Amino acid sequence: MLPDMRDGPHCNLPLSGEWKQAAERLANSNYGAIDVGDALCQALREDWKSDGVPDFWRSLLAILRRAPDLLPLSVQLDVLRPQAHGHGIRTELLELAYDSGEAPWCEEECVEVVR
Repeated sequence: MLPDMRDGPHCNLPLSGEWKQAAERLANSNYGAIDVGDALCQALREDWKSDGVPDFWRSLLAILRRAPDLLPLSVQLDVLRPQAHGHGIRTELLELAYDSGEAPWCEEECVEVVR
């Protein structure tokens, strides 16, 4: 049976505190786009940290920055697959690296998030 959504999903779904706050802001027209965006960014930041992404990100960047190497990039990235398995953000980052073969999205502003 699906949860009762009459009061909004933030009341009945098992969300972390940050995601619950973002959902509450989204459901409340008193909050503007900037407030909702801030809450979404905070929720993503918390997921980023709790999912252990900073260490994974550093490993991924190290591979991407040293490629090309003797081994094809896909073989180098395969080393990270076990660390990504079962972790949504890690898996998405790894898939982006496989698809693009580079990391144009890994410049300074992204590196700042890792710290």
